[in-house]
Amino acid sequence: EANAGTGAETPQHHSYEVAEAEPPEAITLLDAGDIDIAFLFHHEDETPPELPGHTTVDLGADHLDLLVPERWNRAGQIQHLNDVAELPWIMGCVRCRSTAERLCRTAGFEPRTRHITDNPGAIQSLVSNGLGVALLPRSARRYNRVPGIDPIAMDEAGARRVTAMIPDGLADASEVGDLLGALRAVEVTAHSTLGAPNDGYSES
Repeated sequence: EANAGTGAETPQHHSYEVAEAEPPEAITLLDAGDIDIAFLFHHEDETPPELPGHTTVDLGADHLDLLVPERWNRAGQIQHLNDVAELPWIMGCVRCRSTAERLCRTAGFEPRTRHITDNPGAIQSLVSNGLGVALLPRSARRYNRVPGIDPIAMDEAGARRVTAMIPDGLADASEVGDLLGALRAVEVTAHSTLGAPNDGYSES
């Protein structure tokens, strides 16, 4: 969730201030004029957020992967959510936990939560140490991967949609256009990296 600040003299060099908030709080801050742009996420099975007088720009998908300790999946037997129905779970923030619980119920079981933390590094460490399994957005492991984890991509986990919500009056501002362009470039690079051989992701 970012404030677009005043830019330098060239379009490629702007100054931005960033504040972190959960999506509902970010929309409140945006509506109050406390921030200029809100970067939001929602799971693809949820209704996209809307705010009158604002334009929503889709920035792409952030897939959820099931993280399991490598030693729990040496034979590759875990391929679906219901394969971990009896295992303990590590849950994230309130919204992430709600999504994970909904997906597990759709798969036919109630997850048994052992730990709750909104720190992606801590979630990975807990999984790596064999304390449970977790659903984590792929972007959370882009630059910080903890060893000892088997990340399993599965269609039933779906993805988060990442969007930018912009006041209509700022939609054509150069600072906004350059920021969105930079974020799209990062996404393209990430997709190229994730598609490379030996990236550590198993598909099911």
